[in-house]
Amino acid sequence: MRRRGFTLVELAIVLIIFATTATALSMLAYKGYDWFSALAMNNSLKVESRTAAERIFHLAASNRGYKIDADNHGLSFADGSAARWEGARLEVRHKGQVTLLAQNVKDFSAIKREGVLTLNLVVEAPLRVHGGAVRLHEIYDSGVTPQ
Repeated sequence: MRRRGFTLVELAIVLIIFATTATALSMLAYKGYDWFSALAMNNSLKVESRTAAERIFHLAASNRGYKIDADNHGLSFADGSAARWEGARLEVRHKGQVTLLAQNVKDFSAIKREGVLTLNLVVEAPLRVHGGAVRLHEIYDSGVTPQ
């Protein structure tokens, strides 16, 4: 008598192998998504930080100088505008208008180092995956000297 088809044991073994492989692949894909999300958030924070620093450097250059606040968390410019870190926001105030430069800012300081304006910016943003966060610490230098 010839057998046709598969036995229940053979089918069970194939299902176990398939389930194990599918689980491993899904875990690998999830790790890749997690890594990609962190990388994308890091790049977004870098762009936001760089843009904020460039706007502050432009204000300093166009106003022929700046004055660093006593606590190093802000700058005042000759035209009356000011860049200031308050809470988790880095803002520029000019003629009653407030412009947001960066959000989720954990630390901001401006110092004069070797004759140039140096900005120290720490930004942190939550990740949607695992509830973790991406933290970025950037230091920017400009050739603008204070007046």
